[in-house]
Amino acid sequence: MEIDGSAIRANYRSVRGLLKPGCRIIAVVKADAYGLGLGPVAGILASEGCSHFAVATVAEAVELRCHGIQGEILVLGSIPERLAEEVPRWDLCATCGDLSLAGALSRAGLSVGRPARLHVKVDTGLGRIGFSPEEVLPAVKAIRSMKGAEISGIYTHFATADEPNLDYARWQGERFLEALGALEEEGIRIPLRHACNSAAILNCPGLHLDAVRCGIFLYGLPSGHASRPIGLSRVFEVKSELVAVRELPARHPVGYGLRYVTRGATRIGVIPVGFNDGFLRGTKNPEVLIRGVRVPVVGSVCMDQMMVDLAGVPDARKQDEVVLIGRQGGEEITALEYAARIDSIPAQAMTLFSRRVARVYKGGEDHA
Repeated sequence: MEIDGSAIRANYRSVRGLLKPGCRIIAVVKADAYGLGLGPVAGILASEGCSHFAVATVAEAVELRCHGIQGEILVLGSIPERLAEEVPRWDLCATCGDLSLAGALSRAGLSVGRPARLHVKVDTGLGRIGFSPEEVLPAVKAIRSMKGAEISGIYTHFATADEPNLDYARWQGERFLEALGALEEEGIRIPLRHACNSAAILNCPGLHLDAVRCGIFLYGLPSGHASRPIGLSRVFEVKSELVAVRELPARHPVGYGLRYVTRGATRIGVIPVGFNDGFLRGTKNPEVLIRGVRVPVVGSVCMDQMMVDLAGVPDARKQDEVVLIGRQGGEEITALEYAARIDSIPAQAMTLFSRRVARVYKGGEDHA
């Protein structure tokens, strides 16, 4: 996998250009930065001035600290209470959506000798974790009374901000603003209020508030419906090579289950990529690029290898470059196309590629 650091920086700037002055970007680098490499990607973003990051787990947050990332690191998932002391120990921010966890964080802060910082999560309609809007005011008052805990943010998450019909997202936004208004009527102003994910950055600009959480845009991919344009640079390509070329006779089976049998004499290429690497066996009508030509995958995708029919590229040879996602010559297979072939979304397509697939970082120069 080739990753263009200058494209990541260019995308960060594109998002920043959509925001009002003072609105911060919380870079979402969970799931190993969507499969691109947690430490390197966070380092690229930090060099661009990003000071706020979000991950899914405490382990990811600690890994970021071990990579030397400073600033605020928000753990988006609800953490197990047994890990509460890791929050103040590593100077993290926990997501808090229930008072039991708040109590555990309070005790952890007292034990470690540093306040356990947290962002209050408001469930405005996603149905996952968080206080209901009606619970927010009494919950915040209760947490503020707990020694050892410190509220440094409050947020919600949209369920449909990437869809053409934004009525539900707007309703969620209204509920969140009402909860914030109830706090402010009591003289409580939480410093970092955020609601927008990548799609909502485009589709709900009135809800940018103090910060936005941006993930997939940083990695060069769209997020569903967009009500206004954003210029994104392609960040990554997935490549391999031909490691073998076979001349098989007619009626020769290829791969497990004998699901493909040659009709005539056929040149078969072998690629050292399989479903353990991230190219799924159930992919519909899978293709790769060789010498700028779309080439069909034949037979069952194996754990570590797959085979292609080289009829369209008769000059193909061992060590020829193979592109699974990316551009070669005048052809391109996008992450969106691959995601559609596996009945999924681009974010999943990115995160399928395992750590066995080497990450190569390029692009020290800036994109124009």
